[in-house]
Parts: sequence; structure tokens; C-alpha cells
Amino acid sequence: MLNISKLGINKLIDSFRPFSSEQTSQRFFYRIIGLALKLIVSITAIYFIVSRIQRAESELSFVGFFGEIIAAPQFPLVLFASLILTTLNWSMEVIKWKILISTQFEVRWKTALKGVLSGVTFGVFSPNRLGEFVGRVLALAPDRRVSGSLLSFVNGLAQTLATFSFGVFGLVYFVQYFGYEVFGGFGTLAIQLTISSSLVLAIMLYFRVDLLTSLFQRISFLKAYHSYFIVFSELPNSILHRIYQ
Repeated sequence: MLNISKLGINKLIDSFRPFSSEQTSQRFFYRIIGLALKLIVSITAIYFIVSRIQRAESELSFVGFFGEIIAAPQFPLVLFASLILTTLNWSMEVIKWKILISTQFEVRWKTALKGVLSGVTFGVFSPNRLGEFVGRVLALAPDRRVSGSLLSFVNGLAQTLATFSFGVFGLVYFVQYFGYEVFGGFGTLAIQLTISSSLVLAIMLYFRVDLLTSLFQRISFLKAYHSYFIVFSELPNSILHRIYQ
């Protein structure tokens, strides 16, 4: 008992000892790299947005169009509704990301919010928003980023499936409305059944995301990361259902 107490006291004393000069230099270097990366991402995002506005101005007279929108009497209401919906959307994303990441380790709401906003920033100038998961992962501790990347992949699957679900319903309605004249009754029904079956298959595969564990563990050059792929099999269906909603 005495040895355990001494060991605990020694660890406590070590935790208050100042870092060595090498550790301090390394921490300072990583901090500079992090700040430089954030600055580069911010400048790139601003440049991308400004260039898109300038391109729209040259093609569609963006300034004049935007001026007409501001002059509209319903503009304050539309702006207020847009801000509310944007805040609601990002809040839901933060909640879903917090729920998903908490299946592996606990993170604070501040970290989840930082990850979502960083992901939005990276996604602005990346093709098809592929850089969004990078921003989310960078908000995590270095030893959690591999697992965070895999969980971000699952989050992307949930978002894609939700978009695909609404798209299927819209396409079924579109075929129902316009299909009879082109394909006839039987052809329209066959197309609708095919589209609906694809949605059912996608949902079934999504809720069997645990199969990815054995799939990736069979790839030899990913052997160093085999232990991380267990996160797929540790996701309960209740969590998958919550982030899909």
C-alpha cells in the first residue's frame, strides 16, 4: 500500500515538472505548424469564395442581382430564416458527430463543434466536399485521428444515404408523373421497383457496416491499421439509426 502511494506521489510530482528544452521546442514547432496550417486553410477558403463571387459577377451580374435581393421587402425575413436553419443544420451535425465519436472516446462539445466547423471550411474548396472529414479529424488528438477518420467515413455514408433516400422518393414520383407517356404502365412500375430496391439494398448495406471490419482486415498493406477497423463492428445499429435520421 505504501509503495502504491509513493508511486502515485512520484507520478504527480513528475506531472508538474517542466518540460525539457527538446520537448518545449517540439511543442512550439507543432504549434507553429498548426497555426500555419489553419492560416493557409482560411486564406484558401476566402480566396475560393471571393473568386467564385467574381466569376459569378462577370457571368451573371452578381452584384446587381444581390442588390435586388437586399432591396426586396421579404429579405430580412428570408435572411433570419436562413440563419436559423443554418444554425439548426450545424447544430444537428455537431450532435450527430458527438454521438458517433463518443462510441470510441469521449470528446467535449467544443471539440465536436470545432470539428464540424473545420470540416465545413475544408469542404468549401475541396472537390465534392471530400476534405470535410480532414477538418473534423484535425480537431481530434493525434492518437484518435485514425479512428476519427473511420467514423467520419461512416458519418459520410449516413449523409449520402439520407440524400439518396430523398432522391429516390423524388425520382419515383417523377417517373410516376412522367413515365406513363414514355415507358407505359409496366415499364414505369418496373423502373419504380428497381429504384426502390436500390434504396432498400443501400439501407441494408449501411446497417451492416460491421462487414467492413473483416473486409479491410483482409487487405495486407493495411496490416498496421487492422486494429482500428474494429470501430466498424463496434457501432450499434441504434447509433447508425440516429445519425441516419
